Amino acid sequence: MCPEGFRLRPHVVWFGEDVPMMAKAACYANESTHFIVIGSSLQVYPAANLVLCCSEKAKKWIIDPKAEEISSQSGFTRISQNAGDGVSELIKEIITSFS
Repeated sequence: MCPEGFRLRPHVVWFGEDVPMMAKAACYANESTHFIVIGSSLQVYPAANLVLCCSEKAKKWIIDPKAEEISSQSGFTRISQNAGDGVSELIKEIITSFS
């Protein structure tokens, strides 16, 4: 309870609740040229649906130690590493592509 006597609620989304700003996130995903998923199984919906909102032309990566097992989505480059190492590898890959 807060000092005023009201119950406090954590800033989380409970099962069955709408995810705030999901429509806006879908628009951003649709407009993206690069889409990176880090540390997700892509099994929790509706957030997992964001990959379906991406343009087919967008470059897509998934970084997770189990990346090879996770996504059945096509078009992903999979980096099977932890977040720190995988993001470092991705940055090198992106920099190299601009050279």
